[in-house]
Amino acid sequence: MTGVQTCALPICIDSLKVVYSEEEPVSSARIPASISFVPAAAGLAIASEVVRDLIK
Repeated sequence: MTGVQTCALPICIDSLKVVYSEEEPVSSARIPASISFVPAAAGLAIASEVVRDLIK
């Protein structure tokens, strides 16, 4: 390994795939009804990426 790495954790992670949204948050007085679907949708997105990596 070359170069200097600074990590806050005992192990350094050089690359990591994450799921995120680029949407701007909408401020509203009420809780959006779609919030219950977010964890399931994120899980499907992660599973899809895992399957694509396994197929490669």
